Amino acid sequence: MGRSNFILKLVCFLPLFLPLIIVVVVVMRGFGYDGFDDFDESEPPISGNLFNPVRKPIVKHAMDVYMKRFAKIPDEDGKTAAINCLVPLVDHLFICTRTKIYEVSPKGRVNLFLDVDAAIKVVTGRSLSIENLIHGGVRSVAFHPSFSENGFFYVSAMEERPSNPRGFNYISDVSNHIDADSVLIEWRTDLTSGKPLINSYRNLFRIGMPVYDHPIKQIAFYEDLLYIAHGDGSVQSAVAGGGQTGDCLGKILRINPLQAGSRPYTIPGDNPFLTNRKFPGEVYAIGFRNPHHICFGRDGTLYAADTGRANIEEVNIVKSGSNYGWAEREGTFVHTGGGLMSGVDSLPADDAKNDFTYPAAQVGHEGPFNAAFIGQAIAGGCPIENGSPMSGHYYYADFPISGKLYFSRIPDLRKAKTEGDPAKLTQATTYQANIIYDGKRYKTLGAAMRSEEGFSLQRRVDVRFGRGSSGELYWSSKRNGRIYLFTSSLPGGKGGPTY
Repeated sequence: MGRSNFILKLVCFLPLFLPLIIVVVVVMRGFGYDGFDDFDESEPPISGNLFNPVRKPIVKHAMDVYMKRFAKIPDEDGKTAAINCLVPLVDHLFICTRTKIYEVSPKGRVNLFLDVDAAIKVVTGRSLSIENLIHGGVRSVAFHPSFSENGFFYVSAMEERPSNPRGFNYISDVSNHIDADSVLIEWRTDLTSGKPLINSYRNLFRIGMPVYDHPIKQIAFYEDLLYIAHGDGSVQSAVAGGGQTGDCLGKILRINPLQAGSRPYTIPGDNPFLTNRKFPGEVYAIGFRNPHHICFGRDGTLYAADTGRANIEEVNIVKSGSNYGWAEREGTFVHTGGGLMSGVDSLPADDAKNDFTYPAAQVGHEGPFNAAFIGQAIAGGCPIENGSPMSGHYYYADFPISGKLYFSRIPDLRKAKTEGDPAKLTQATTYQANIIYDGKRYKTLGAAMRSEEGFSLQRRVDVRFGRGSSGELYWSSKRNGRIYLFTSSLPGGKGGPTY
């Protein structure tokens, strides 16, 4: 009876307090409170003591970043399109999903550019490999710098392995291969119609894979040379994959992709391992686990975001011939195995003799001691250098679940001490931005995405970044197929650093 009387009284008095409640809500919204400001619902619940191997703190609320909806990629086979890359060409964006490439106009209009899977089947009879929905299918696209003259563009993908691999150009292979390869493909575009010529398919090279995880990744041009990121070919690193091995796994490659006589492409004469028989001549840098995203700065600096195992996410500045340590190192630590804190150890005092290059910035995983995979991984973006409020920084994110938007100052990344005496190593500060979307403020990209109708219960975000031809920054989610533009990355936009 007591409980019933309490409820009855509450119902009777509620109208008296309703005006006050409305006033409080209006005032709080006026100050930017939207119910998400002080509760980051995008993070998985973690109980108990939290551990983080990186002691340097992340500086939070260091920038206000405004964003807006830009485009929506059509559903594929009744499911949300899983976006893997965003690449510019003149004033258009090209978006790759697992099986297709779409063209997006400056107004956000979307048209199919190439059904990659169908095109491969027409020419070869094979298909894209999508046994692994996370790592399979189309990974990236890159347009030749002379595209307006030659019409060439390149696609990195996982493709079914030929039944008879003889006659194909395998630059590295494994004895225990799966039925799929990492491949680099060239197509030519009819410059009059703007349509790809399906039969111009040309397979430049193949890389044999031991598992369906961590295959070929993003590709990007700097001047006339094509850089190709490739994962270490491991399943969550339960058994450490490549990186130090004499193949293309866990490496960044560099070639001139244009055919030269009977050669499918050429290797630059200053590639660092051209005369070193331990590695294929195509190799440019070694020691990566899963170099998720590569992007160039205006001055040619190559940034690579490398996804860690259980402890560290890395932002690396990639230099010719450098060794970034995996699987012997994870961030600025010795990699000893899986497990948060338990899977890393301090660098030895004489570590300089190993000649490893360490990250210019790093983010530690946070969770219970000895935890394995807790849904934290890096999605690399690009440096923004266009005079906008976001200019002068490199952007990255915790991509799977939270969608925390990170950034570091470009000068700090460049001056970070990444080689030599471990006691003198330094990293750039990692900052975290606030997100302003539809007039509301959020702590993370995940929280902003979950504010969209129909996505409030979506656990994952799966962030991907892309930079437009004017230096502006976009991001997408595999979970809703939408592309967003950071309007703060446009000159004259609102927002900017608050640190």
